[in-house]
Formats: sequence, C-alpha cells, structure tokens
Amino acid sequence: MADTPPDPPHRRPELNARLRVPKLGRPSQVGRRSIVDAAVEVGFDELSVSAVARRLGVKHSTLYRYFSNKEELIAAAADQVVAGADWPSPCAGWRPYLRAVARAAFRLFEEHPGLATHIAALRVGVREFARQGARTTAVLVDLGFDPEAAALAQDLINEQVLLHFLTGQRTGRPATDPEGVAELRRAMLDDIREVTDPSIEAAFTRILNGSSADWFGRKIEVLLDGIAASAPASAPAV
Repeated sequence: MADTPPDPPHRRPELNARLRVPKLGRPSQVGRRSIVDAAVEVGFDELSVSAVARRLGVKHSTLYRYFSNKEELIAAAADQVVAGADWPSPCAGWRPYLRAVARAAFRLFEEHPGLATHIAALRVGVREFARQGARTTAVLVDLGFDPEAAALAQDLINEQVLLHFLTGQRTGRPATDPEGVAELRRAMLDDIREVTDPSIEAAFTRILNGSSADWFGRKIEVLLDGIAASAPASAPAV
C-alpha cells in the first residue's frame, strides 16, 4: 500500500500555529475601563485620543466605539481620578474639615497636571467633582450650616483650588503644575520692579520664591475667616 502523502500546509494546524501572523486591530483586553486607565497613564496635560490609542496599540477609531468624542474620554478619566482621591471624612469642626477638603483637592491637581484645566473647560462636566462638592455641602449642613451657606462655602474652596492651578493657562507657556505656576508668577517680578515700592517688591519676591503649597494654605485661611463671619453660631468651627 502506497504511503499516504502528507497533508498540504493549509491543513496542518500545528504548522499554521507556528506560521500564523498576529492580526492587527483591537486587542481583546481593550474596553472602556482599559481605555480610561490608559488615558490617566498618558496624563491630562498630554491627553488626546491619538495618544491613548498609541498607548493601547490600537487605531484611534477603536476608542470611538466606547466614547463619542475626546471630551467624553477626558471626563471619564477625570471622574476616575476624582473618585479615587483621598477625600477627608467628616470631622467635628467645619473649619478643619474644609481645610482638609482644600488640601485633598490641591494634592489631586498636583498629582494630575492639566486636570484642573480640563475640569474648568469641559462642557460635558465631571460628575464625580460635582458629587464631591455635594458631599462636602452635606457635611456642612450636618454641622449646622444653612444649605445655601454650605453650598457657597464649598464652592469658594473648590474655586480657589482651581484658580490656583489655572494661573497662566492663557499664556503662550501654559502651566499645569504648581512649579510651573510658580515660575510664571516669578516672571511677573520683572513687570512690577519699575512701578512699585521696594518693600512691596520684596514682599512679592518672598511670596513668589516661597512654597506654592504654603501660599495656597494662607489663601485658604483667609477664605475660612470669611466663611466664619457668616457661619451659624451653632456650627462648631474646631
């Protein structure tokens, strides 16, 4: 009986397995969560659909299966980092609580350069940032604040944090982190030297060359003093 000829290559699975070329396209692990994770890894100051697609090794059109546009992707990434931030628990006094909220927000924007810019500019909104503001308001109400006064207090704090990180965003060299903001502010010294008293220039020099976090903390204390003037007497401050 004649020997049976071997199967042609296309019928030999073990050979096909060795010769098979990986298919291009969307890896099986790519999904909404992995896209958002990749966006956070890219960073908010460099975030784009193309940059996220490159990090995942897919075509940028793949991302549009999960997000309608760039803004939705940025909002989802922002929601993730805001929800995962180390926000403070309620405490016995409204003043230390608001101070802790301000510091937590400062750390959040410091750890994620560019995030403040996106939160301020996004038309679709950042749900978790709004929810954190609502939770802060609820804590103040529990401590004795009128709901409207509580909303005003938390809004003042959140706006101050955002403003601190938005300084210089309209310049040709946008700053996305505290050191970048501080550098832009130090550059302002050249603009005031010829028009201000030496003692005032010295004060600005000390401030601008000092710690950005410390200066931020001083501004928060002034805000807290203002809130204290309208806080209900029954609300414990410390």
